[in-house]
Amino acid sequence: MADVKELAKARYELLVKGWCNNQDIQQFWPCGYRSAKKIMNEINEEIAKKGKKALEGGVHVSRLIKKLNTSETKIRKDYADLNGI
Repeated sequence: MADVKELAKARYELLVKGWCNNQDIQQFWPCGYRSAKKIMNEINEEIAKKGKKALEGGVHVSRLIKKLNTSETKIRKDYADLNGI
């Protein structure tokens, strides 16, 4: 399990990247492959229901943030607080 500082760094880096694949989801929300795949599939199903096309092999971080009930502001704050910025 990643420590809090590593988790904050991984989340911030993925936020800046803008999208994430299954492995990235596992880093963003410490979980196994199956849980990360389930999260990605749920997000892609929500996108399809809206008549939009999902990313191939990934999801936008903004959708992941919404799905996991966190916020961009919290991610940035956690990163800054833990890194003395």
